[in-house]
Amino acid sequence: MSVQPVISESVLLDIQDGVARISLNRPMRNNALDLESARSFLSAVDMIADDPTVRVALLTGVGRCFCVGGDVVKFSQDPESLASQLDALLGILNTALLTWTNLPLPTVSAVNGPLGGGGIGLALSSDIVFAAESAKLRGGYAGIGLTPDAGATWFLNRRIGPVRTKQLFLLNRPMTAAQCLDMRIFDAVFPDNVLGTEVDQLLAELVRGPTLAFVRIRQVSDAAPHQSLAKQLAMERKLIVESGESNDAQEGVIAFAEQRTPRFFGC
Repeated sequence: MSVQPVISESVLLDIQDGVARISLNRPMRNNALDLESARSFLSAVDMIADDPTVRVALLTGVGRCFCVGGDVVKFSQDPESLASQLDALLGILNTALLTWTNLPLPTVSAVNGPLGGGGIGLALSSDIVFAAESAKLRGGYAGIGLTPDAGATWFLNRRIGPVRTKQLFLLNRPMTAAQCLDMRIFDAVFPDNVLGTEVDQLLAELVRGPTLAFVRIRQVSDAAPHQSLAKQLAMERKLIVESGESNDAQEGVIAFAEQRTPRFFGC
């Protein structure tokens, strides 16, 4: 199945061979989000959620930037309604993020360039975050008198802790991709001209993997910091038993015994 382009000019969606690719497509505005593009992003995520053929999903940007967050230039055209503009935008974007983070498949962000504001939350909402060397990060909010949104504080807390998260937004200093990698904000950084190849290789690996097991790995890993050992042991037991009922698990143990590569079908 293939879908291209999509939804709207501001957000492109391609679904092919089990891989879904969402591309934020407002390069002249550094992929800043307005109401229309937020709605399109939500529609794209919903399409992925409704497509049983998809086994891995990618989020990236078109042009030199990944996403700089909300469209501040558009906000400035009617500053008296700023609060209502923000509320409307986040009503849509938050729904999209919740759907994205609960997709029954692994997700990847390819941070193709600079990001800031709500773009931080978008990038870090994926299970795996690859970035280009040009991907400078800046909180941005303190510079315009606003506070973080789009899950930026939630995702950063889980990667770098509350103290560093707070300082990142309070100080509002730009960070290089290398600094982000060192702090574990990014999972891997590549030269700009290599990022696409590395991402494609990762997607090819994930699309052939045990999709149900991937989702349960996410669930049990995310739960671990927030519950007791007893509850974690019980959850691990429950999920591995459920996984043992899958066709992929049965294929996996047979392939292991036969010393061959397993053929997973995501079920």
